[in-house]
Amino acid sequence: RVHGTLQSMEKPCYLLLAPSRLTAPTENEIRRKLQDPSPATKRDAMQEVLQAMLNGEKMDSLLMPIIQFVLPTTDKALKKLLLYSFEAVEKKELDGSLKREFILVCNAWMKDLS
Repeated sequence: RVHGTLQSMEKPCYLLLAPSRLTAPTENEIRRKLQDPSPATKRDAMQEVLQAMLNGEKMDSLLMPIIQFVLPTTDKALKKLLLYSFEAVEKKELDGSLKREFILVCNAWMKDLS
């Protein structure tokens, strides 16, 4: 904190996760896990995505694979991790408009609820 206010680069973190391994996985490793048909493998990938995002890494390139391969799931634990990741990811463009990817997310949720 600088003079009682958050610096422009700092964001508050309300969720803490302990890393399960010493080296962080690469985005390609995570992408492969997201594409795997097994919900357990996808859960592992989503935990790695969350850990990386909470450590301050940008995971914007994994947003579309997450939408494609994780959003349509019926696995409850995976959906919960998905919601946590959507909470941590930046949802707006620099100009303040909603990212196009989140329009897809909203449409998928509407389809899921009906």
